[in-house]
This record gives sequence, structure tokens and C-alpha cells, in this order.
Amino acid sequence: MAWDVPESEEKFREVWLSWLHKMQTQDELVFVIRDQITSEFRGLCGLHRLKSEAPTVGIWVKESQHGHKFGREAVETLIRFAFEDLGL
Repeated sequence: MAWDVPESEEKFREVWLSWLHKMQTQDELVFVIRDQITSEFRGLCGLHRLKSEAPTVGIWVKESQHGHKFGREAVETLIRFAFEDLGL
């Protein structure tokens, strides 16, 4: 599934400000996926609806990084974090 990139930097600013607000209210956590050696940006992953009965996992990996299992590794790490560290 593709993420529809906001049409402008200002529109994207609205998106990440909403993420910050949700993180401040502890309803969501968003993480950057980076290469361990080069720190190259690979994508984003997050835990959403943390205060609900059924929190969800979200993942977005840039297309040039598809097929390398970075998303799978990120989701596995995120789920382990949710269970072991957050007690979900």
C-alpha cells in the first residue's frame, strides 16, 4: 500500500504536528526506520490507538527499499516493544 505524500511541505507539517500531538497524549508512537550503518532514511513505523482495546501497527517503507525485509524487521521489533516494554 502506498502512502499518499502530502502535496506540500506545509501540508506535511500538519501531518507530523498531529503525530507529535498524539505522542504527547500517549495515544501514538511514531519511529523512523534508518540504516544502522549509514543512517539512511528507510521509512516510518508506529503504534497507533494505544489507548484503545486494539492498538494497531503502521508501517511505511520508501519504495526504493522494498524487498529487503526492513519493514518486516521493523514490525517485529515494534510488536516486541509493544508487548515487552509497554505491556500491551
